[in-house]
Amino acid sequence: MSAGVLVGVTGDFIEKQAFRLSLGCIFYRNNRLFDLDYKAESRPSRAVYQIPKNEWSNAMNDTIKQGGATAASRIYEMLRQDLLNGRYGAGERLSISLLRDTYQVGLSPLREALNRLAAYGLLRQENQRGFRVLELSPEELVDITEMRRQLEGRALELAVQHGDEEWESQLLAANHRLTRAATQAPVVEWELLHSRFHNALVAPCGSAWLLRFITQLHDQFDRYRRLAPRHDELRHRLDAQHQELVDLALARNARRAREVLEEHITLSSEVAMLSCEQV
Repeated sequence: MSAGVLVGVTGDFIEKQAFRLSLGCIFYRNNRLFDLDYKAESRPSRAVYQIPKNEWSNAMNDTIKQGGATAASRIYEMLRQDLLNGRYGAGERLSISLLRDTYQVGLSPLREALNRLAAYGLLRQENQRGFRVLELSPEELVDITEMRRQLEGRALELAVQHGDEEWESQLLAANHRLTRAATQAPVVEWELLHSRFHNALVAPCGSAWLLRFITQLHDQFDRYRRLAPRHDELRHRLDAQHQELVDLALARNARRAREVLEEHITLSSEVAMLSCEQV
């Protein structure tokens, strides 16, 4: 998507973009909507849409009310997505004033969001010096990968044992959406559907703590993977493993499903490791 100006947009378009902003796909500034497109050479480009401020504000406010989100929660999610997508460089010190201007937010909710992100492990809080984006480390990625293999492997075994027919239908639907998105959707939407697929895969494991740790490890892993250059050959192999995982889960073959999932995580780490070579 190249930069340009779109005028005369519809209300539906504005509402859709308000929702996408809540996912971190875009940001709003100076009456313009900046759309981050990650398809071009694995780097973001901007498409600019001219939208009247009152129309955008109304749509955004409706979206926030419907989701029951506070300002701090909204900014937390936007920043989380931007950190995962590499909008801020590894090791970069974040400017509070620039963040307030970029996200159009007050100091109190912004600091609350930054503190939560630091506690979550996506930022480092420095004494009296604000917040800094974490560096990329091959050793850390190896550690994250091994923990994913162990925890997700166990969660999948439990999910296969306890999953019911509703889980089977949700897993099939998640895989179908992900497969279609591989060729038809922008990368940011594929990433969302990819996360939903992996969440659906282990959802009925029966342990809220296990799922919580898995989600955090996924985010840490994606800091690396999303910054890595494209590798189409590995991507095709990984996509094929998604279908294999579904087939094994539905066949209730817990042992083989865990083996394939561990292979899948290891293969994905080969892609993610390429991000460290670019630093």
